Amino acid sequence: MIESFINIALLLSSFFHPLSVSFTQALFCLSFPLVIYKGFKSKISFTSIPLLKPLILLVLWIVLADLLGDRKASRIKDILSWWHFLFFYLSYLSIRLGLINLDKILALALGGALIQSFYGIGQIFILHWARAKGFFHNALTYSNILLLTLTVTISIMVKSKGLNKKFIAGTTFILTAGLLCGLSRWPVYSFILFLFVLFLLKYKFKGMVVCLITIAVAIALTYNTKTFERLYGKGYSIPISNSARIELWETSIDIIKDHPIFGIGVGGFPKIVDHYNKNIPTESKGHVHNGYLQLAINYGIPSLFIVMMIYGGLLKKYLSCRSHPMALASISLLIMYLIQAITEDVFGDSEIVMYFWFLQGALVGTMDLEKGHLS
Repeated sequence: MIESFINIALLLSSFFHPLSVSFTQALFCLSFPLVIYKGFKSKISFTSIPLLKPLILLVLWIVLADLLGDRKASRIKDILSWWHFLFFYLSYLSIRLGLINLDKILALALGGALIQSFYGIGQIFILHWARAKGFFHNALTYSNILLLTLTVTISIMVKSKGLNKKFIAGTTFILTAGLLCGLSRWPVYSFILFLFVLFLLKYKFKGMVVCLITIAVAIALTYNTKTFERLYGKGYSIPISNSARIELWETSIDIIKDHPIFGIGVGGFPKIVDHYNKNIPTESKGHVHNGYLQLAINYGIPSLFIVMMIYGGLLKKYLSCRSHPMALASISLLIMYLIQAITEDVFGDSEIVMYFWFLQGALVGTMDLEKGHLS
């Protein structure tokens, strides 16, 4: 009975991750305690689960920063903002316990992303929106979710013998169209760079030629505003320019210099930014549009090093399993996520964080399951 309920909850979570953050969070609250219970009954060694030690270290640091730091907003937000890491353990333990398998998670995640893409395409060509947002509150989150999905699916299509490659190839075309409709430049640039590297490694010279042509076309479209006006009707408008990002980053560095150890807490940046720079537009003051700088502002520079330990641990694990069919997808997903953090606070965007860790947990759990041990 418990296994069936967990399985249904995980299937729904896989499908709704690219669609609805609220529904996914509700499913998590219902299924995570049961998965932990099953883990204890199965006598899994929780101390051997990946990333647990650096995550505990991060939580301890945040508590210390809350106690000793100068907080500009609610202190409770600092702790609660890191619960999204638990999505890693939800999918990881579920795979390890045999409650679900990776193929089902990826197939349903693709299904959810397809619906998201179709809706985004419809927003452009039927509803005539300026930018596609899908079911999310902004176009950048929509684009980043699709980008993470594309990264995993294309990596699997190139390397794996698991999921149906024809299905993946067909959905990749739709997801790419949805990504372009989001009109978010950096996700598109990142996607092109990913394709270039992947095809170069896989197909050598032929792959490089195809990607160079693709890049040339993409650059021509990106810098030709009239082309976007013709395609999308309302032109190529973006809420925050590159120059505004640079100004935010410069201001962030000044804040970090004044609060280098413990930071100012989650939500502190909008409250203090005017003290450092009054020229930043109101709509750009929510966060600094850089995950690394945002971490240092929230919890201090040491927290940035601890978080990099977590991602470094993931990368080390993947490299040790690089012969596994899912290793390429895992590494690609991690690198893409870290690239996204250069221009957006993906470490603090709940929709993206939850989706990233859920996918990573499933990928790592599959590799560990097939190796027959926890490491």
